[in-house]
Amino acid sequence: MMNLVDSQNKTIKNKSMKEIFKKAFSIKSLEPFIVGIGVILLLEFAIFPALTIANTFLNLLGGGLGVGVAIFLYQYVKKKVGNDPDDLPEGETELDYVNPEELKPKKKRNPKQFPEIKSEEPFVKTRKTK
Repeated sequence: MMNLVDSQNKTIKNKSMKEIFKKAFSIKSLEPFIVGIGVILLLEFAIFPALTIANTFLNLLGGGLGVGVAIFLYQYVKKKVGNDPDDLPEGETELDYVNPEELKPKKKRNPKQFPEIKSEEPFVKTRKTK
């Protein structure tokens, strides 16, 4: 009986480790590393050699490729960070998420009034003045 429980716990642990492994090595989490390695490889083997060679056409091509990689990297980081205040939708406040019934003023209960009388009606004195 103890072996069955232990074997079941092992499978549960293995499943959670598999899920952690899948989550850690998913495309979504590895994408920044892949893009970073691609940019470094382009800089190392395409842009820097093209800028140092004694050919004007290749210098211009390497410079243009460098500018293109810089623009791509800027846009990629801007998309990943996502803290751009220009992307916020207009007119959102905390009141947009509050139930409208909670915003209405609540009617106070009048302790002098009998329960048979509705609270929306004004209070009428029933005592006679002496």
